[in-house]
Amino acid sequence: MQTNGMARGYMVKAMKGEDFLKHVAETIERQLNEWDVTYVVILMKLKDYELVIRNGNQEYQVLLTEQEIELLQSTGLYQLDNRIWTDLINQGLVIHEGYGNYLSTVL
Repeated sequence: MQTNGMARGYMVKAMKGEDFLKHVAETIERQLNEWDVTYVVILMKLKDYELVIRNGNQEYQVLLTEQEIELLQSTGLYQLDNRIWTDLINQGLVIHEGYGNYLSTVL
């Protein structure tokens, strides 16, 4: 999957934290679906934000506070993506080789 740094730069500056998190979650789901269309990404707001990724009987969860989202969004174009992908990898999600620059930019 390809990413556009200029477009991302505008989003980082213009979007509020929750909207930006929704965009990042959709981007992550598109990347996962390139590998396997059965991946599902669910974003919930409880006390904090919970991002749940399911593929069959596998499930991964990432918890984020509003403050953490805002901090990551303000420190770099892909810092929020990096935080989520790093958590997913640490939980055992296998990264697949693919086309595009999204994951190499994020990680």
